[in-house]
Formats: sequence, structure tokens, C-alpha cells
Amino acid sequence: MLKQPSPEYRGFRTAGIRLSEEMLPQLQKLAAGRSRPMLEALHAFDKAHAVMLVEEGLVAHDAGAAMLTALRRMETEGVEAARTRTGGGLHSGEQYLIRALGEEVGGRLHLGRSSGDLSSVGINVVQRERVLRILDAVNRLRRVLLGLARRHTDVILPGYSFGQHAQPMTLAHLWLSWTANLARDFDRLLGVYRRVNQSPAGAVIMVGS
Repeated sequence: MLKQPSPEYRGFRTAGIRLSEEMLPQLQKLAAGRSRPMLEALHAFDKAHAVMLVEEGLVAHDAGAAMLTALRRMETEGVEAARTRTGGGLHSGEQYLIRALGEEVGGRLHLGRSSGDLSSVGINVVQRERVLRILDAVNRLRRVLLGLARRHTDVILPGYSFGQHAQPMTLAHLWLSWTANLARDFDRLLGVYRRVNQSPAGAVIMVGS
């Protein structure tokens, strides 16, 4: 098996390690592009995983401190830019650490997890942030509609039922009906948030802890 010098480490999916020849540039670009939205999430996962490895006695304290110091240094370089330079894939943090610290230290970041963990955690974190932004937007819209309702309690409108005039109502009633719909949407989104806010780390590919 090919042994890559640590400063030039490009990951295990390279010719002579997992592959008999280099990946096509189009495939490399596709793989990196799929991971790019998750790079910040993967960075947070890498830091948390390094702490866990030390706490569980899987990595020496000095090695864990070196990993975290290097990962914090990556933040000064720009997480996305630094990880993209190493290939930008799921294992970009590990590749960065191997280049910076050598294989004996940096290579231990991947202990106790799989590519499946990286992918699942990254997706969950990205989706969680998106759901939180939507929840915030829904609440801001609800506040606007409630304000409109308070200012339009005297504006009379015809209420319709099955396309026909049914009874008088106010514009405030209309705004409040929309806020009620948004409240239900908010509750549904909270259910989504509860699901994506659970970490799948440790499940590995099939039979982890």
C-alpha cells in the first residue's frame, strides 16, 4: 500500500491506497461539492469528536490538545478554504490534521467513527440550522400579522362560506386565522427540529454503539 508523506496527505481514496488509479476530476469535483455545505458542521463535529476521544481514553491528552489547537488554527485560515485545500470531502478535517501533525496524531481523529457518521451528523447539523432559520422566520411573520390584527379590529369584511357571504367579520379575524395556520406549521417544524437535533454519531455504518 502506498505511504503518503504527511505534508502531502490527500486521503485514503487515492491511487495506491483504496483505488488503483486516480479519480476522474469530474468525480472529485462532485464529491467535494456534495460535502461543501457541510464543512462548518463537519468542523464542529471534528472538535467534539476529538474531545470525546480524550475523555474516553482513546487518545492521549497531549495528542487531543494538539488536534484541537490545529483545528482552532484552521478557523483563523477560514474553515471552508482550509478544508477545500485538502480535498474538501467528509474527511477534510482528518486530512488537515495529518498534514499538520503527522499520521500518528492526526490520523487518530477518525477513531470510533465512520464516513457514515460524518455524513449523517453533517446532514443533521445543516438541516437543524435551516429549520431554526425557518422557525425564526415563521415567528417574525406571526408577530407582524398579530400587529396588523390589533390595528384592524374595526375594519369590516364579509365572511365567506362555500363561496357565499355567510356573516360579517373583521380584517383582524383574517389576520388571526393566518397566524393560527402558522402556529400549526411552527409545531410541525418543531417536530422536525426534534428529529434532526439528535446526533447519529456512534452508529457507524451498521452496528455501532
